[in-house]
Amino acid sequence: MNKTGFTINLLQKINSNSFFKSENLSSNNWLKPRLAVQSVFFIAVLLIGYRFIKFVETVRAGDVSGSIPKPPGVEGFLPISSLMELWLFIKSGILINIHPAGVVIIGFAIISAVLLRRGFCSWFCPVGTLSEMIFRLGVKLNMTWNPNKWFDIPFRIVKYFLLAFFLYAILGMPTAALIEFLRGDYNVVSDIKMMDFFAPPSRFTISVLLLLAFLTMIIKHFWCRYLCPYGALLGIFSLISPMKIRRDSETCIDCGICDEACPSYLPVATKHQIKSAECLACHQCTAVCPVSDCLTLSSKKPSFSLGTVKYGIIFLLLYMLAINGAKIADYWRSEVDIKRIAELSNKTGELTHPRNIGDY
Repeated sequence: MNKTGFTINLLQKINSNSFFKSENLSSNNWLKPRLAVQSVFFIAVLLIGYRFIKFVETVRAGDVSGSIPKPPGVEGFLPISSLMELWLFIKSGILINIHPAGVVIIGFAIISAVLLRRGFCSWFCPVGTLSEMIFRLGVKLNMTWNPNKWFDIPFRIVKYFLLAFFLYAILGMPTAALIEFLRGDYNVVSDIKMMDFFAPPSRFTISVLLLLAFLTMIIKHFWCRYLCPYGALLGIFSLISPMKIRRDSETCIDCGICDEACPSYLPVATKHQIKSAECLACHQCTAVCPVSDCLTLSSKKPSFSLGTVKYGIIFLLLYMLAINGAKIADYWRSEVDIKRIAELSNKTGELTHPRNIGDY
């Protein structure tokens, strides 16, 4: 059978088989390696959250014995503070050990974006995993919508404006101001203040979360796609990555399944390679392609491709290298005295974020 005949035959099977419908392409059953990694990290985040709540309860009760240590991983939810600490080190060589785990995590995310594109967002990030779960509910309720470019492009820019705002505030701060803020009371217990924002949540918090959940049921990765400045930062760094989704136009049968599968709505089926910062390296397009090696996440010269299993293993190895390297270098646990944390933990409501540099 020639290429044309094969294509027609395949398209007939696709049209007659609901397995290939777009609502089913959203399922991670296609990508068991990624689902396994997502599940492990999502469960780990839940355990970190539980341990952190118990840690806060003990220090607020006056227990400073360290019987329940603070889980360092919670600092991964402090990207702005971590970025400030990282920028201080880049700018002046000063390494402040306030939220070191957060610095390691954001540093790993940036380096991995340069090497492997935005796999952090689609493989590790618990917000991304939760977003996919919520979207599946939207699929079952038949609520999903693929936004057209007139809606998608303007709203996609929002996260870059948010990133620009944060970078403008951080990069413009003098070294002395950065140090004073990072060592200040507000930043020391910023993770506890974050917990207090969600537990118990206010009516405003509940309203915002419900709105985001509703929008995520309709549009896949709504938060990640339109509002996450963290993802915008990684997207910018991913532009210089040698790894890209590449399409072999000689073997491509133009079935268009990859376009249906892409959660970022990228035109995979008509491009030789995907350069977009929106590519999440999720491998969804490569997993559904019916032609072997037609779509690959690969470098150009020298040619080097990564399937889902290889990609997941390399990502995990890089993560473990970063974490264990930080532990060996004694830059994983905060140097802040637990007595200071206990003292500040009971008056987090009195601590407000400085409004300008002069407040430092």
